[in-house]
Amino acid sequence: MKDFKGVLGILVILIFSFSAFGNVFIVSESPIKGKVNLSPEDLNFINTLVSYSLNDLSDVLPYSYIDVLSVQNWYNSIIDIVNSTNTNVVIVKGKPAVPKPLPKIDIKVLNAQVISTITKVIPEINGVIVASYTAAGNNVRLDLQLLDRGGKPVSKKSLNISLSSLTDKDSIILQVKDTIVDLLGAWRYYYYDPKRTANVNIVVKPTANVSILVKPDNLQLKPGKTTLPEGEYTLIISAQGFKSLLTNVVIPAGGNVNLNFTLEKDTPIVSPVPIGMVYIDANVKGVPLIVAEGNIFGTTPLYTNLTEGVKNIIFQQTPTTLVKSVQIEVKPNQLNYYYITLDRVGAGVNIIADNGAFVVINRRLEGMITAGSYSKSLTRGIHTITVFKHGFEVFRTNVNITSDEKVTINVKLTPKKVPVFVVTPQTKEAIVSYQGKNISTTPYTIRVDQGIESKIDIIAQEVGFNNASITITPSMSRINSFVQTLSPLYGDLLVITDPTDAIVKIDGRVVGKTGLDGLLLRSISARKSFIFIQREGYKAVKTNMYILPNIQNSLSLKLKEAPIKLFVNT
Repeated sequence: MKDFKGVLGILVILIFSFSAFGNVFIVSESPIKGKVNLSPEDLNFINTLVSYSLNDLSDVLPYSYIDVLSVQNWYNSIIDIVNSTNTNVVIVKGKPAVPKPLPKIDIKVLNAQVISTITKVIPEINGVIVASYTAAGNNVRLDLQLLDRGGKPVSKKSLNISLSSLTDKDSIILQVKDTIVDLLGAWRYYYYDPKRTANVNIVVKPTANVSILVKPDNLQLKPGKTTLPEGEYTLIISAQGFKSLLTNVVIPAGGNVNLNFTLEKDTPIVSPVPIGMVYIDANVKGVPLIVAEGNIFGTTPLYTNLTEGVKNIIFQQTPTTLVKSVQIEVKPNQLNYYYITLDRVGAGVNIIADNGAFVVINRRLEGMITAGSYSKSLTRGIHTITVFKHGFEVFRTNVNITSDEKVTINVKLTPKKVPVFVVTPQTKEAIVSYQGKNISTTPYTIRVDQGIESKIDIIAQEVGFNNASITITPSMSRINSFVQTLSPLYGDLLVITDPTDAIVKIDGRVVGKTGLDGLLLRSISARKSFIFIQREGYKAVKTNMYILPNIQNSLSLKLKEAPIKLFVNT
């Protein structure tokens, strides 16, 4: 411990000479605990949900992320620098001794002690995001925890993911994003404001083995007390041996809501052809529709039985909605739920974009693009429109509604670039360059094309290191971080002064005095250095000089006498 204290000052000076406090989070994401019956694709989807969501939020959240192995490499690289430069003799039990090298770390468990040790050396680290998954029946519970720089919990959030909802991965990712934003307290950066919630108590008879699916958000609930954001929902309540119950509910903001339901015994339907139960919901209730195959008529929401296969659904025009035609696929012996966004008549917007994109108007999440478009009635005036889709760049615009006509907005979304966090432990002045453009200095999160091999150049010759290149194929499904250790460049420097016997300092450190043959300094860092030369009776010389690598640099100076100061006593 005494040895460590002996070099603590050097360590602190080194750290603060090349880093400033930042917003970098260590991300620790553990795979599912427990048995789940999932395909390899679905298993990988679940196990990387947090990494994917953090990468996809990189355009709105002002944070950078680093994985555990990379932060270990970053820490150990700094310790190597300290150990190689610390030659100060310390006093141990009254005798001089060479200081013991500082120990490196091998992170097995990311506990409070390890986190505190890391953040003392790397002040850019702002905390840790810990994500774990636990299998529980037909659900997987995601537990998120935010730890501060000392490893103490700041906030915790949980989310139940229904395995039966894996057919709607977009909704699952949206729930995970919302949970992460809530964990970080970062709603002000997000696409939309959080919805106000109400306390909901759901009572179902019978009580055994009841599952409740909340559409269109695909929330999986159990009977009992919970909270739900304000809005309109369809509840699909099921239990083995009983008919599934579908009902629409409206959850107001604030207060308490009590919901009571009774399930009926199931009576198997005997049919010569495979059939499936179909529930067609829409953003507007009571709109007439026709199922072309079979001439089935009804209004939204429609609950009926249909033979398996592709069906064409035609929504008729009403005073408030436009005609619309969509296709659905009916799968046999199960409930087929479809939510359709109908285009409205009158003043407002009609947004044309890829299916699966979400629409935000005036910081309120309004819905999702289905069948290629989304329509919304708006009052006259200026409205902010945001369209986002997972894995794509966000579209933002303002629209000015000046008449009763509908404004059409065509949105073309482009694939999002993947954030890659680049660190150079020896310096914060190395330049990160991508596709021939100098972007910024390290440490820095650069965004590169996803799914293809990319080269990131590190330009460091002007700060005393060889240039380097990083070749990486980034993925949205992992934290992409890279610690690049740079090899130093050196040059010699010959300092000649007239007169001789001048003290020479480089970057604040005394390196010697000039003699008749000058002062020859070997292996000086090849970079711009501040040189200070001083001799009693002469004016001090201050200058910046770039030490060229692999050659002998020369600095020859004729010192000027300092003016004589006379002090007269009277």
